[in-house]
Amino acid sequence: MDGGVYISPLLPSDLLSSERNRHATNNPLRLLSMRERQVFNYLVRGVRPKQIGSFLNISPKTVDTYRASILRKIGVESVVDLVKFAMKWKLS
Repeated sequence: MDGGVYISPLLPSDLLSSERNRHATNNPLRLLSMRERQVFNYLVRGVRPKQIGSFLNISPKTVDTYRASILRKIGVESVVDLVKFAMKWKLS
């Protein structure tokens, strides 16, 4: 009634997760928050955390936290892997 979406609890949970994965596959950055996307864009361009922090008005430690979260969500182990990921998906 309030404009929300109702999902029946009888709907198989694997159907929901496969739909979520399909959307994530079509747009891998969909997994990231807006701020994580900003940090992602700087990281794949080789900008250092101190500079990213300065550009975004956050501390370099916060940038490191975002970087760790991005790596975990994307499923890679390093910024080098992140750059390869961006090139593969033509995101840089």
